[in-house]
Amino acid sequence: MYEQQQPTGAIAVTARYWWMSFLLGLFKPLLAINGHPVQAAWGRTVVPMPPGQHHVHMHIPYLLPSRIGNADTVVTVHPGQVVELEYRAPAIAWLDGAIGAPPQNHNGKTAAIVLVALPLVVLILCLCGGIAISLFSDGNSDDEVTLPAPVRTFPAAEPFEPAPTSEAPDPDKPALRDIPSRTLVGPAKGRYTLDLSHFFGTGGGEPKWQVGVGAFTPPATKANIQKIFNDVLTQTG
Repeated sequence: MYEQQQPTGAIAVTARYWWMSFLLGLFKPLLAINGHPVQAAWGRTVVPMPPGQHHVHMHIPYLLPSRIGNADTVVTVHPGQVVELEYRAPAIAWLDGAIGAPPQNHNGKTAAIVLVALPLVVLILCLCGGIAISLFSDGNSDDEVTLPAPVRTFPAAEPFEPAPTSEAPDPDKPALRDIPSRTLVGPAKGRYTLDLSHFFGTGGGEPKWQVGVGAFTPPATKANIQKIFNDVLTQTG
């Protein structure tokens, strides 16, 4: 190769790839000095060279594209000198490699980290947001869970007929009277509720008796308790 001048120096090239580009370890880097291929591998390769200026080229044979990480430099070798160079393969395939005095950097390393980390960050944010929304909805909901009230049907109230008696009514005790019924309606919200508090007496003076009644029922059967309450009101009026 260099027949007229014996090597009295050397060029040492240390080739490295980024750990996240570990697939590059399947391919051997190609080293060429002054256009002549030199057998090389990942790690340190020492090539004896005569003094003078030398062009150093390196790239990685690949699949697609066929070569990546092109890098070139020119070095001067003095007698007895070993010139140390470091080659760093790119972190992204379509970028050039870096070669020169150590230390060198992997081109595109920051962009590669962003490309790898961004989907993970988005996924974590989505998961955390979903958990937070779920916890907030469970712990701060103002909606009440209302269970449907059981529907019960009541037989229609039969008209009240006082039992016949031969005894004269006691004026100090209430007695059932046969008079027209009154209309009494209670509020309805989910279930029909009706309350009654009524004072009555024998007439003329202060009331001597109080009757209180409370009931609730599904709206479909409210007529039953309305009739019962009407009977109570009319018979104590």
